[in-house]
Amino acid sequence: MAMALGEYGIRVNAVCPNAVEGPRMDAVIAAEAKTKGVSEAEVYKSIVKGTAMKTFVTTDDVSSLILFLSSKAGRNISGQALSVDGFTETLR
Repeated sequence: MAMALGEYGIRVNAVCPNAVEGPRMDAVIAAEAKTKGVSEAEVYKSIVKGTAMKTFVTTDDVSSLILFLSSKAGRNISGQALSVDGFTETLR
C-alpha cells in the first residue's frame, strides 16, 4: 500500500501494539489465572517477563506513536510495521 499510495503523498504504516493495559488485558489475565489455577499477579509477571520494559504499554504509548507518525517529524516514515510493546521477546 505504501508503494501504491506514496506518489499521492499518502503514507501507510502499521502500528502493532502488544499487551495494552486496560479492561481487555485484565480480563485475559483473569481468565488465564483461572484456567491455570494461579494468581493474576503470576500471570501478569509471566507476560511481562518476555518484555524488555517489564510492563504493558498504555493507550497513551500507542496514541503517541500515531501522533508522531501523523506529524511533520514523521513525514518520511512509510511502509513500516512499528511495534509498541516494550520490546517483546516472544509472542504469546
